[in-house]
Amino acid sequence: MKRFSPICLLFFIIGFISCESEEYLPLETHEGKNTFGFISPDMVKRGGNIDVNDTIALNQGTNQFVFKLKTKSPGGFYKNGTWRFLNMYLTFNDNPSYHEYILDSAFYVERSQYTSDSSLFLDKSQDGVYFLDTTKNIHFWVFQHQEMIQQISGSFDFHMNQQRVYGDTTYIDTSNTIEIIAGRYDVIYSLE
Repeated sequence: MKRFSPICLLFFIIGFISCESEEYLPLETHEGKNTFGFISPDMVKRGGNIDVNDTIALNQGTNQFVFKLKTKSPGGFYKNGTWRFLNMYLTFNDNPSYHEYILDSAFYVERSQYTSDSSLFLDKSQDGVYFLDTTKNIHFWVFQHQEMIQQISGSFDFHMNQQRVYGDTTYIDTSNTIEIIAGRYDVIYSLE
């Protein structure tokens, strides 16, 4: 009878534990590793590897990067799980002597239920939706942009204001501000 090695058991346990959670705050890299992450207002590390639920593209007509990033919340399966979303819209100006990047807008959704008929996974009509606060400092840095291989990497943090919904009335509540911190991305983007 063969014995199971304690070292093999240790590797199995470490591998099993590391597979329990798909969300983590990746290291800040600039190599096209297709990762993103941030620390959400509830101080939870969110992010991980870019997958089929995420979109990063450069619209060549408008020269705008569109980041549509989704992270799963614990508990729940893909078809009925709760998700968090961070969408960012970044304008890229390719000047002869320098590149300029401007974060035009962003929104963050704390909770939303996936439905099979919604390609955006998003119901913007509910509370828990936050928009970029342009009255506060916005930090969005691009450390590396290699157009030949369609790779962009950097970091971000900014404040956001909550959207409130009361009956048919929607307004932005500037007294309820959250902060997205320690954001980082290292992604390969597509062209549209």
